[in-house]
Amino acid sequence: MSKRFKYKDNNYLDSTGIVHNKVLLNEVLGTVLYTNSSGTTEDITMNLNVQNYKCVEIFYGCDDMYYNTGKIYDPNNKQVGLITPYISNTTDGRAYMYVSNWKFEGTKFKFLKAANKFLTEGNTVSMFGTYSYIRIYKIIGYK
Repeated sequence: MSKRFKYKDNNYLDSTGIVHNKVLLNEVLGTVLYTNSSGTTEDITMNLNVQNYKCVEIFYGCDDMYYNTGKIYDPNNKQVGLITPYISNTTDGRAYMYVSNWKFEGTKFKFLKAANKFLTEGNTVSMFGTYSYIRIYKIIGYK
């Protein structure tokens, strides 16, 4: 589906048109390979194979609504570590770090494992489980 972009002079550029150096605008903007407004912590099947893309961008966050993004170049068969740090809203002063590992394989983005830690004001590090709090919301591919 093409998109129309309006210039200040009221002319339009259609996304199927060509931009600088004959690159299609939809290639510059990327192709959505996966989207889920609720996010998922489980294996993902994408619309297209990541082998066809030079780079993918992952949009993710944790259940506590802290969001992050990451770009991976030549993603096929690569493992990816995603991290979402945040500081507690309570008075305990804890800093939390949710970590999960994933792997791109063709049309799959597979969850591998997770580890979660927190740091107290007294600099004590503690682990609080292996549940994946990190949710994947969107993956965009760039050619």
